[in-house]
Amino acid sequence: MRTKKGKSEASRVYGVSLSSVKRWCKQYDGTWQSLLPKSRRPHSHPNRHTKEKKDKLEILLKVL
Repeated sequence: MRTKKGKSEASRVYGVSLSSVKRWCKQYDGTWQSLLPKSRRPHSHPNRHTKEKKDKLEILLKVL
């Protein structure tokens, strides 16, 4: 029979912070893939320059 250990015990055994163990428990959905790191990169950037503005800026920079 398995005995249940706490999150603080697990953090000590594996040498990670308690907050990491809590975060992993929160995002775990039953598959190991759910614990893989996820990208924090934004999907879009609303203030991004358009292609036309980029071309104009490149020309301007070449002149300077």
